[in-house]
Amino acid sequence: SNTTCMPDSAVYNLLLLAYGRKAIKAQTRAEARDAKRSQRDWLRKMVAAGYEPTSSTFEIMCTEPALAGDWRKVEDTRKKMFGGELGCVEKLTAKASLTLLQAHLIGGNRPGAEVVVKNMAHNDKLEPKAVRLLERHLPRAEALSMLDASAAGATKKKNQNQAS
Repeated sequence: SNTTCMPDSAVYNLLLLAYGRKAIKAQTRAEARDAKRSQRDWLRKMVAAGYEPTSSTFEIMCTEPALAGDWRKVEDTRKKMFGGELGCVEKLTAKASLTLLQAHLIGGNRPGAEVVVKNMAHNDKLEPKAVRLLERHLPRAEALSMLDASAAGATKKKNQNQAS
């Protein structure tokens, strides 16, 4: 007999993703609000069922607010899920870190973006996509100086690790 078991976190993430897309594609504010409410309800059910939010969960929950430039909401969600200071990417994948960076850049929070870039560099998560994102949202010179500063910090950290 084929018995169904409790869905794992990937299934919950798919549900969250579906409602997130529905919120983005909504024609009216009411539709968007309903989709976001359903998304939050499923997140609560996921946690109640004993599944920890993953980096993918964060990415899914924050895609829409990141595109809207609502970096405070994205940071708040990250903090609730994983803790840590502003811009902390330790528990995020490189892809989820991009969502966080995007929220700060679109929202015009340059100091926050700088912290995220520095943390991405320190955690070996600074990928070409992050560089392109910076170049798209900042003047080239600013983007390069931000990358130089974070690269210098990452090199210093690596040297300290090798020395210990």
